[in-house]
Amino acid sequence: MTLKDDFSAVSPNAQFVSCGTDTGGTWTCPAAGSPSPITIDVNVTNPDVITAATLSSSYITIFVPKSDVVAANNTLTTKNQLEDLVATDSDGDPATGEVPTNNAVSLALTLNPSGSFGVYKHYVDVTHTGRYIPGGSNVDRNGFATVGVGQIFQGEVRISAANPINGHASVAGCDVFDPVTQKMTLQGAASQVSHGNGKPAWVTTNTITGGGSFTAGTDYVIEYSSDVTSTNRDDADRWVALKANKCDTGTWTSTPPADEAAANAVKRVRLRF
Repeated sequence: MTLKDDFSAVSPNAQFVSCGTDTGGTWTCPAAGSPSPITIDVNVTNPDVITAATLSSSYITIFVPKSDVVAANNTLTTKNQLEDLVATDSDGDPATGEVPTNNAVSLALTLNPSGSFGVYKHYVDVTHTGRYIPGGSNVDRNGFATVGVGQIFQGEVRISAANPINGHASVAGCDVFDPVTQKMTLQGAASQVSHGNGKPAWVTTNTITGGGSFTAGTDYVIEYSSDVTSTNRDDADRWVALKANKCDTGTWTSTPPADEAAANAVKRVRLRF
């Protein structure tokens, strides 16, 4: 089966990204960035049992830049048109019954300028999935036991955003450690290939809803700062000073610490988009 996708009416600068299927079959797609219209070849694994439901799990991904939506006063009406469908069964007989009038779909893309951004921090135990520290409970901030001296745990910083954040060209979230009670390490999960792989900070989920994965160094960067924050022995005063630290001040580097001493010296880590 072959078909064409005319996405020229999706938006002025729409770009083809990829295509494929989650069910039996192989889709041969053009290279990303190919101009409209594109031609797609589909080889179905078992054409005798193919159904509309099977094909509905297939996808064609088109990227629409934010600037196109902004230019349409934050609401862009798109139209994607499939055409020139040629399909045969396992005996080579042509398929019949195509209804060209239902081969187009229109969607409205709306940009909400207000947006939202959230950063949340949890202490977790990498050896017990879903378990929080302290106490090892699966209930966050349960107030049970305290962390023991020398215990290795993770500071899990969750960053979420809904719609673009008005007035900001870039966004960053950072984690400020308490240098009196904590220090970064290259041991534990940081040394495991499935986690830090030799780095003390890493991204575990780096996807955008409805889109692809972010690429380290291109879409985001992890940076480290060893600038002194606060070593005040009074807990209350130290916490006031620590919370006053900002992500956009001081000296930062994207080079991970090379050894345990350098890791111990890190006081802040930030994820910048």
